[in-house]
Amino acid sequence: MPKAATEPTRASQRRRAKAEAVAEIGGIADSSQWRASRIPEDQMINRTRALAEYRLKPEHVSDLTSTPVENYRVGGNGPEITMHLYRERDIERRAWERRGGPEAFDAYIEK
Repeated sequence: MPKAATEPTRASQRRRAKAEAVAEIGGIADSSQWRASRIPEDQMINRTRALAEYRLKPEHVSDLTSTPVENYRVGGNGPEITMHLYRERDIERRAWERRGGPEAFDAYIEK
């Protein structure tokens, strides 16, 4: 049986809770007000490390431009794979967008 139109969906409840959490920890919604990145312009990060360090999911970075590194061997002697490198500033920016800004992201990481 479908829910009544007046009942909020789980997704809308999650969005509202996230917005309240961002407001509570002082996230700034306007990205033009965010501090500048402290990461060097040319700094690169591989996909696995980016997802782990910035707590993102593959779908969060799928639209970012990556540079493939062919014939990379894990540990120097494993099977050849293609490693994808991203500009770390792009990854950082995506994490900030997901969490409500640099301060909100830092607070999220410290939890």
